Amino acid sequence: SAFLSRLDNAIINATVGEKLDPALRDRLRQLAADGNLGPMVRLKALATVSLSEGLDTETFSFLREHLQSDRPAAVRSLAVDALLRANLSDQQLDELAVATATVGPMELKRLLEVFAADRNAERGIKLVTALEQSPGIATLDPDELETWLAEFGDAVATSATDLLSQIRVATQEKRDKVEAVLDLLDTGDIRRGQRVFMSSHASCIACHEMGYLGGHIGPDLSRIGGIRSPRDLVEAILFPSVSFVRSYEPVIVETSDGLVFNGIVRDETD
Repeated sequence: SAFLSRLDNAIINATVGEKLDPALRDRLRQLAADGNLGPMVRLKALATVSLSEGLDTETFSFLREHLQSDRPAAVRSLAVDALLRANLSDQQLDELAVATATVGPMELKRLLEVFAADRNAERGIKLVTALEQSPGIATLDPDELETWLAEFGDAVATSATDLLSQIRVATQEKRDKVEAVLDLLDTGDIRRGQRVFMSSHASCIACHEMGYLGGHIGPDLSRIGGIRSPRDLVEAILFPSVSFVRSYEPVIVETSDGLVFNGIVRDETD
């Protein structure tokens, strides 16, 4: 636990813009490559160090493996953090485009940011094909996606017609699901809900505070029932990545020396 505490401190220091000591940076790279360590330690190391020089095949495969929906939410999030910081090769971008077909809804929208500056038409087609199979497409805004895919060229925009229709249908199904769950609220079990909230699979508590327990990445939910309507709460539980509370939106910052950080803005001055 003492080791993890020191590692967490290094991550915090890096997040607020302090440059990592070269010796610590080298040590973090060693930890990231150590297959004998647990995935959380390796992923935290990868999410901290600069990956501008690219990823070797083994490290990239490790990150792809931990994007899968059967991994804990905190693990999946760290894998996306590392990929957003990496300088990926064309082959790795192609593989990641295909992988979007199986990425969970909480990671899908953030993962697409990897392709933000990409204009490769063939890869755009792969993305469209993969997204058509994705279980998380209902979390995407069809209008935003249509504008973004158009930048890949006419061929990609045309190929996305069915995908965009699929998303719009899924959006309506999402609304219908919310209505159905609202009718079940009186039969809810608070104890079962608490177990889900605390579980490692859902990992709600990793980001949200409830009472004296939990993280501080997302809003404190201790009194959320008093300030949000039942509909708002149901939508947030069923589709947690569709919207973010103001001031808790994830932000990507690129510094003047080329480092990239992903996180929540905690304070802002002139």
